[in-house]
Amino acid sequence: MNTVAQTYTELSLEGVSPVGLVVALYDNALRSLHRARRAIEANDIEARIKHLNHVQNIIAHLQGTLDLENGGEVAKTMMRFYNYARGKVLEASLSNSKEKVTELAAHFSTLREAWQMVDAQVYNGPNSPSGHA
Repeated sequence: MNTVAQTYTELSLEGVSPVGLVVALYDNALRSLHRARRAIEANDIEARIKHLNHVQNIIAHLQGTLDLENGGEVAKTMMRFYNYARGKVLEASLSNSKEKVTELAAHFSTLREAWQMVDAQVYNGPNSPSGHA
C-alpha cells in the first residue's frame, strides 16, 4: 500500500489540482473506511486496524496541509472536522463499530462531493488557473 505522501506526490506530478488532490485523499479514505467496515463484519481484527490506521494517516496528512493562518474560517472548520474524525476512527476501532465507520464514511462522502464541486468550478471552469474550460 502506498503511503499517503507517495500518493499525494504521484497525483501532483500528474497535474491534478490542489483541490483534486484533496478529493483523491477523500476517495482513499472512503475506500479504507469501506474495507474497515467489511473487516468488522468479518471479525478480521488485523484488517480493521490496518484500514482504520490508514484513515488516521490520511486525516493527519489533510490536517497537515491546512493553512490556519491564511485559510480563514474554512481551515478552522476543517481542522475541527478532522479532529472529530480522528476521534470517531479511534472510537470505531476500540468499539469494533461498523455503525461509527458508516457514519464517518457518510461525512467524508458529503465533504468529498463538496470538494469535487469546488474543483470543477475553480480548476475546470472557464476562468480556471489552467486557462481552459
